[in-house]
Parts: sequence; structure tokens; C-alpha cells
Amino acid sequence: MNRIKQIHLSTFLKKGIFTLLLIFGITIVSFAQCPDPLNPDCGDADPGGPPGVPLDGGVSLLIAGGIGYVAVKMRKHHLKKKVTEDELIK
Repeated sequence: MNRIKQIHLSTFLKKGIFTLLLIFGITIVSFAQCPDPLNPDCGDADPGGPPGVPLDGGVSLLIAGGIGYVAVKMRKHHLKKKVTEDELIK
């Protein structure tokens, strides 16, 4: 494997690991609903306040759209990179 591919793979892995850690770090600290539905207090400061916000289909649609967007961008980048490599070979 040549040096350029090694550098590209290294930066790709670093960015991927950072992104995964960021996503998991955010999901650990963000709770939108009560972890124990049988406990009415649930650790809220105001037990008589409004119930938690349900996260339904809207969030899953946003995630699916984001995954699709990234897939299209990666495919375009891969095709563009392949064309430039083919030009270099000629």
C-alpha cells in the first residue's frame, strides 16, 4: 500500500472514531424520557410538570436522510477520486 493511501486511511479512521465517540457521548447524556415509566417522579425537579417529549418517526427520518446524504457524497467522492487516479495512470 502506498504512502498516500495509508495517510488517507489513517485520517479516515481518526475521523470515524471521533465521530462515533461524539455520537455515543451525546446519546449517553441526553435522555428525553423517563428511564423508569413506573416511577412517576423519575428524578425530575418538578414532578407535577409536563411529561417527557417522545422522539418518534421524525428523528428516524432525519437519521435515514442523513445516512442517505452521506452515502451519496461518499459515492461521488469515490467516483471523482477513481477518475483522477485513472487520469494519473494514463
